Amino acid sequence: MPNKKSFNKLWQRGGFLLPPLFLIFILNILCIQIAFSQELQTYLLSSVVVTAKKEKKEKKQVGDVDLETTPSFYTLIKKSRFEGKMETLSDVLKKQTGVQIRETGGIGSFSTISLRGAETQQVMIFLDGILLNDAEGGLVDLSTIPLSDVEYIEIFKGITPVNFGKASIGGVVNIVTKRTEKGLKGSVTVGYGSFDTKKMSVFLNYKPKKPKKWDILLCAGMLDTQNNFKFLNDRGTVYNTQDDRIEERHNAQVSAQNFLIKAGYDFSRNFRTEVSNQWFYKHQGLPDRRNSPRADTTYDIKRNITILFFSSRNFLRKPVNWRFSLNRFWKWEQYDDSSGWIGLGKQKNIYITERYGGNIYTEYLTEHITFGGDVEAYRETYKTKALLQPQNPRDSDRTYFSTAFQPAILLLNSQLIIAPAIRYTWIKDHLRSKTSIWGLPLPSKTREKDYFEPQIGVKYHPFKWLTLKSNLAQYVREPTFFELFGDRGYFIGNDELKSEKGINFDTGFIINKKLKHKYFQKVKLEACYFLSRVKDLITKTFDARGVGKFVNVSDARIEGAEFDGEINFFKYFNFISRITLQDPKNLSSISVYNEKQLPGRYKRIYFFRFETSIKDKFKFYIERLIQKEMYYDTVNLLPAKDKDQVNMGISVKYKKLKFSLDIKNVFDKQFEDFNGYPLPGRSIFVAFQYIF
Repeated sequence: MPNKKSFNKLWQRGGFLLPPLFLIFILNILCIQIAFSQELQTYLLSSVVVTAKKEKKEKKQVGDVDLETTPSFYTLIKKSRFEGKMETLSDVLKKQTGVQIRETGGIGSFSTISLRGAETQQVMIFLDGILLNDAEGGLVDLSTIPLSDVEYIEIFKGITPVNFGKASIGGVVNIVTKRTEKGLKGSVTVGYGSFDTKKMSVFLNYKPKKPKKWDILLCAGMLDTQNNFKFLNDRGTVYNTQDDRIEERHNAQVSAQNFLIKAGYDFSRNFRTEVSNQWFYKHQGLPDRRNSPRADTTYDIKRNITILFFSSRNFLRKPVNWRFSLNRFWKWEQYDDSSGWIGLGKQKNIYITERYGGNIYTEYLTEHITFGGDVEAYRETYKTKALLQPQNPRDSDRTYFSTAFQPAILLLNSQLIIAPAIRYTWIKDHLRSKTSIWGLPLPSKTREKDYFEPQIGVKYHPFKWLTLKSNLAQYVREPTFFELFGDRGYFIGNDELKSEKGINFDTGFIINKKLKHKYFQKVKLEACYFLSRVKDLITKTFDARGVGKFVNVSDARIEGAEFDGEINFFKYFNFISRITLQDPKNLSSISVYNEKQLPGRYKRIYFFRFETSIKDKFKFYIERLIQKEMYYDTVNLLPAKDKDQVNMGISVKYKKLKFSLDIKNVFDKQFEDFNGYPLPGRSIFVAFQYIF
């Protein structure tokens, strides 16, 4: 926890505004209520009504975040936005406010997410309540999460609901896989596109209507692509155009398969158990920066997640809901650079991560106050095997425990919700390193930390069409094993790293109003100011040879605003505008870094989309994504090219058949999210889906 001196510094340059802004927000709430108390009565919703609405949503389970009462700023993406199309999770997320996606190449390539300018390791990714961020690397490759398994996606920015066992400086992306429905349902989707891309998925669901006891769900899919797109290769000489040439991308092929099975049993209307198992495998080539046709570096990953849970509503006829789950997370990776095309010398390593854990979530619902609590514990082991070296260098393990408690106080007939929360986390790392990447011995080390993370959120609903929100939270992120040691590619470790400590604040409003106008049917506007201050921020630095190392930056500030607008007009037309403005500043005491822009973050992101839909039978869209002002390096000497990409597509549905056509990067422009790793130009994809 920061001392008084460091705490005062934390509020400098914008941070000092947080307490008065938060106080003014609460005072405004009370003043508005006094002035309009009689008028508001017609719009009030009691907590009982909110609970009833949740019960009617059959796909909602105990432990899911109640979106109607959470003070968090969130985005909900339903499967209707991506089902039956040749899209990836990255394609879907990059179009959302506050989100930035970075990719190393074409479809299926390595991709990461940033929320509100946070580093990708600061964004927690959950799949059916299981944390995908492991102790080894901390980040999640979004290409390892197939959309064919997904029911819906939730993005919580800034503040983390207590439903999730681990909080985050950046926020949470919650991915929920398909859930069983009544009857026999299914679909088959096939697609083909540029760069010899092939995709197929199958979905089958069966739940007898009578008796409503057992159910089963199956999902399977595959992706195969050569990613041999053409691009302009400057051969590493930016200022010399004489050696530039158009080339095909080499060694960027991807092959992936996924399988999901769920089986459930309803003991009664309120008591259910379910077991699920998800398997994923991907093999991909890793091109070198010179795009050599002889490069043969590869990366393979296998992942298996098994979950068993029991859930109950109205336990012992009381307004108590609970969910208990046991889970196993297993991941196998192989990095093969036997020829030394990418990293520091020749490497062929195997990495195995295994985690066993349990979680229990409980909520108690009353008319004026609700209580939510979560307890989670797991043990994670990380083992490596260096096939080209005589010793196995880095075997480590992590023991993790967290508990969180949040009362939600419902005032003024549930229109004012105040939700304070506290989360306690204890982590113990046993780092049994044997040799460094240079072959030198490293001593064993034990790191043990615990910390409290308080937060508070306020949500006010003065009118049926207006919502006001504000949140304040403190978070901590411990360094990963990769940041501590570094064991592949161009990175070496730093076992002296400290944990990051962050404070997040946001405040804003949401207008969502249906109109009785002849030409305009609905308007939605969301605006939010956010501020994040991070002490001991972990960031990457590179020496003259291009060798990377993780270091602590003494202080960093990310300040910005988000705007999300949508308008429906002439019944069949819809226009969407999403804008993210952020200023990610390095406030390090080291002069060469001070006041520099944090690398890998765009300062301005704009997204515009026009779409038309005729009774869900025909859809057409055209969209534009603009990203400006990003640097690849910490000292801001290497600016990235601004991105300006246009996409368009149509879909036609006839009875049980659906056809979709998508054209990405219509004007065939060349961009790079990572320096030296070009993205594809124009690409065309078609998909057919049969639904039964």
